[in-house]
This record gives sequence, C-alpha cells and structure tokens, in this order.
Amino acid sequence: MTNNELNQNSFYGIFIDYEINNDGYPTKWYFLTNIHPLDIFSNK
Repeated sequence: MTNNELNQNSFYGIFIDYEINNDGYPTKWYFLTNIHPLDIFSNK
C-alpha cells in the first residue's frame, strides 16, 4: 500500500465516520483541518 492509498483510505474512512455520526458536531478531522468534509465534496 502506498502512502497515497493510505491517505485516501484514511480520508474516506473519516468521511464515512462523519456521515454515520452526523449529529451536528464537528468531527476530529474538522478540527484538524478547519474544513468541513461536506464542503470538499460539494465544491466542484
């Protein structure tokens, strides 16, 4: 597994975790990056 693959898996894992725990509170990823996960996917 390359670093890029690992990073992608981590990113999608966190995004899925956000979806599952979408209770109105920011995720750890949100605090680390200051970017909302849904902003990434909706920004085309």
